[in-house]
Amino acid sequence: MIQRKRAALVAEKEDWQALRAAGAAIRSEALEHLDLYLEQFEQRCTAAGGVVHWAADAAEACRIVAGLLREVDATEVIKIKSMTTAEIDLNAALERDGIHAYETDLAELILQLGHDRPSHIVVPALHKNRQQVRDLFAREMHLPPSQ
Repeated sequence: MIQRKRAALVAEKEDWQALRAAGAAIRSEALEHLDLYLEQFEQRCTAAGGVVHWAADAAEACRIVAGLLREVDATEVIKIKSMTTAEIDLNAALERDGIHAYETDLAELILQLGHDRPSHIVVPALHKNRQQVRDLFAREMHLPPSQ
Protein backbone atom coordinates (compact mmCIF):
# COMPACT_ATOMS: atom_id res chain seq x y z
CA MET A 1 0.00 0.00 0.00
CA ILE A 2 2.76 2.46 0.94
CA GLN A 3 4.67 1.57 -2.23
CA ARG A 4 1.57 2.19 -4.38
CA LYS A 5 1.01 5.60 -2.81
CA ARG A 6 4.66 6.50 -3.31
CA ALA A 7 4.55 5.38 -6.94
CA ALA A 8 1.43 7.48 -7.56
CA LEU A 9 3.07 10.58 -6.07
CA VAL A 10 6.29 10.02 -8.01
CA ALA A 11 4.28 9.70 -11.22
CA GLU A 12 2.76 13.16 -10.62
CA LYS A 13 6.17 14.84 -10.73
CA GLU A 14 8.34 14.72 -13.81
CA ASP A 15 11.27 16.19 -11.88
CA TRP A 16 11.06 13.99 -8.79
CA GLN A 17 14.67 12.86 -9.16
CA ALA A 18 15.82 16.48 -9.24
CA LEU A 19 13.69 17.24 -6.18
CA ARG A 20 15.14 14.20 -4.42
CA ALA A 21 18.68 15.33 -5.27
CA ALA A 22 17.93 18.85 -4.02
CA GLY A 23 16.59 17.42 -0.76
CA ALA A 24 19.70 15.26 -0.37
CA ALA A 25 21.93 18.30 -0.95
CA ILE A 26 20.04 20.33 1.68
CA ARG A 27 20.33 17.45 4.15
CA SER A 28 24.04 17.06 3.46
CA GLU A 29 24.70 20.79 3.90
CA ALA A 30 22.68 20.88 7.12
CA LEU A 31 24.58 17.94 8.59
CA GLU A 32 27.92 19.39 7.52
CA HIS A 33 27.16 22.61 9.40
CA LEU A 34 24.94 21.18 12.14
CA ASP A 35 27.02 22.72 14.92
CA LEU A 36 26.45 26.20 13.51
CA TYR A 37 22.71 25.63 13.02
CA LEU A 38 22.31 24.28 16.55
CA GLU A 39 24.12 27.27 18.04
CA GLN A 40 22.00 29.60 15.92
CA PHE A 41 18.87 27.83 17.17
CA GLU A 42 20.04 28.18 20.77
CA GLN A 43 20.66 31.92 20.35
CA ARG A 44 17.25 32.53 18.76
CA CYS A 45 15.43 30.28 21.21
CA THR A 46 17.08 31.98 24.19
CA ALA A 47 16.32 35.42 22.75
CA ALA A 48 12.67 34.39 22.51
CA GLY A 49 12.65 33.33 26.18
CA GLY A 50 13.27 29.63 25.71
CA VAL A 51 15.81 27.42 27.39
CA VAL A 52 18.04 24.98 25.52
CA HIS A 53 19.60 21.99 27.28
CA TRP A 54 22.63 20.26 25.76
CA ALA A 55 23.28 16.56 26.31
CA ALA A 56 26.40 14.61 25.39
CA ASP A 57 24.53 11.32 25.03
CA ALA A 58 21.19 9.55 25.45
CA ALA A 59 21.62 8.94 29.16
CA GLU A 60 22.30 12.60 29.85
CA ALA A 61 19.33 13.66 27.72
CA CYS A 62 17.07 11.33 29.70
CA ARG A 63 18.45 12.69 32.99
CA ILE A 64 17.79 16.27 31.86
CA VAL A 65 14.18 15.51 30.88
CA ALA A 66 13.52 13.57 34.08
CA GLY A 67 15.08 16.38 36.11
CA LEU A 68 12.84 18.98 34.49
CA LEU A 69 9.80 16.86 35.26
CA ARG A 70 10.90 16.28 38.87
CA GLU A 71 11.26 20.07 39.31
CA VAL A 72 7.49 20.36 38.84
CA ASP A 73 6.69 17.15 40.76
CA ALA A 74 5.33 15.48 37.62
CA THR A 75 4.41 11.81 37.79
CA GLU A 76 2.91 11.76 34.30
CA VAL A 77 3.73 13.38 31.00
CA ILE A 78 1.99 13.48 27.62
CA LYS A 79 4.35 13.00 24.67
CA ILE A 80 4.07 13.59 20.98
CA LYS A 81 5.64 11.33 18.37
CA SER A 82 9.40 11.74 18.30
CA MET A 83 11.99 9.43 16.81
CA THR A 84 14.56 11.07 19.06
CA THR A 85 12.76 10.05 22.25
CA ALA A 86 12.40 6.53 20.86
CA GLU A 87 16.10 6.41 19.99
CA ILE A 88 17.18 7.48 23.48
CA ASP A 89 14.56 5.22 25.11
CA LEU A 90 13.09 8.12 27.05
CA ASN A 91 9.89 6.32 28.09
CA ALA A 92 11.82 3.56 29.86
CA ALA A 93 14.09 6.09 31.55
CA LEU A 94 11.08 8.06 32.79
CA GLU A 95 9.38 4.88 34.04
CA ARG A 96 12.51 4.02 36.05
CA ASP A 97 12.16 7.49 37.58
CA GLY A 98 8.50 6.93 38.46
CA ILE A 99 7.13 9.10 35.64
CA HIS A 100 4.62 7.55 33.25
CA ALA A 101 4.66 8.83 29.65
CA TYR A 102 1.43 8.73 27.64
CA GLU A 103 1.75 8.71 23.88
CA THR A 104 -0.61 10.85 21.77
CA ASP A 105 0.32 9.28 18.43
CA LEU A 106 -1.69 6.11 17.70
CA ALA A 107 1.26 4.17 16.29
CA GLU A 108 3.45 5.21 19.22
CA LEU A 109 0.67 4.15 21.62
CA ILE A 110 0.53 0.74 19.92
CA LEU A 111 4.28 0.38 20.40
CA GLN A 112 4.10 1.59 24.01
CA LEU A 113 1.32 -0.81 24.97
CA GLY A 114 3.10 -3.70 23.25
CA HIS A 115 6.50 -2.83 24.78
CA ASP A 116 7.75 -2.76 21.20
CA ARG A 117 10.18 -0.77 19.06
CA PRO A 118 9.38 1.14 15.83
CA SER A 119 9.81 -0.86 12.64
CA HIS A 120 9.60 2.06 10.21
CA ILE A 121 10.47 5.75 10.52
CA VAL A 122 7.19 6.99 9.00
CA VAL A 123 4.88 4.13 9.98
CA PRO A 124 6.39 2.89 13.26
CA ALA A 125 3.81 0.14 13.89
CA LEU A 126 3.82 -1.16 10.32
CA HIS A 127 4.63 -4.66 11.57
CA LYS A 128 1.30 -4.92 13.44
CA ASN A 129 -1.93 -5.87 11.66
CA ARG A 130 -5.43 -4.83 12.75
CA GLN A 131 -6.09 -8.07 14.61
CA GLN A 132 -2.86 -7.74 16.57
CA VAL A 133 -3.69 -4.13 17.45
CA ARG A 134 -7.23 -5.10 18.51
CA ASP A 135 -5.90 -7.90 20.70
CA LEU A 136 -3.26 -5.61 22.19
CA PHE A 137 -5.80 -2.88 22.99
CA ALA A 138 -8.23 -5.42 24.47
CA ARG A 139 -5.51 -6.92 26.68
CA GLU A 140 -3.72 -3.75 27.77
CA MET A 141 -6.77 -1.50 28.07
CA HIS A 142 -8.89 -4.23 29.70
CA LEU A 143 -11.61 -3.93 27.06
CA PRO A 144 -14.51 -6.38 26.89
CA PRO A 145 -14.31 -9.04 24.17
CA SER A 146 -15.60 -7.86 20.77
CA GLN A 147 -18.91 -9.24 19.57
